[in-house]
Amino acid sequence: MMKHYRICLGVLLLAAALSLCSCFGFGGGNGNLPPDDGSPWPEELTGTFVSGENLLAFNGDGQTVVLSLTEELADRMALPAGESEGTYVFLFDSGKWRYDFAEAVRFTVGENSVLCMTVPGSTDGEKGSFLLPDSGEQIWFEKEE
Repeated sequence: MMKHYRICLGVLLLAAALSLCSCFGFGGGNGNLPPDDGSPWPEELTGTFVSGENLLAFNGDGQTVVLSLTEELADRMALPAGESEGTYVFLFDSGKWRYDFAEAVRFTVGENSVLCMTVPGSTDGEKGSFLLPDSGEQIWFEKEE
């Protein structure tokens, strides 16, 4: 009976040690680290990306964007309709990150800000997508020629 308790105690201590190691980034990896395939960071987004009558115009500085949103999309994103200047940031675990591996993008126009989840790998220099915060529907934008 005592041997059974020692085995159980040993298993519990091992599980606790492995759990602590993973919390501090030792051993098998840390789920809070941003994904990165080791490739160079992509150039900042530039140009106009369209989805139906909606557009996002990135000027290449990695911060500012001109949004032109229909009433419907603006309502769903809680941003102003029509053309407006704003900022954007691609995020991983609330820190700024490269757009091709980001898990979210935040658009801000004046006092309005919206966080949209992304599908890592869905955005590059020619196309991009994010999930609408009201429904999770994925919306695609493609770069204008």
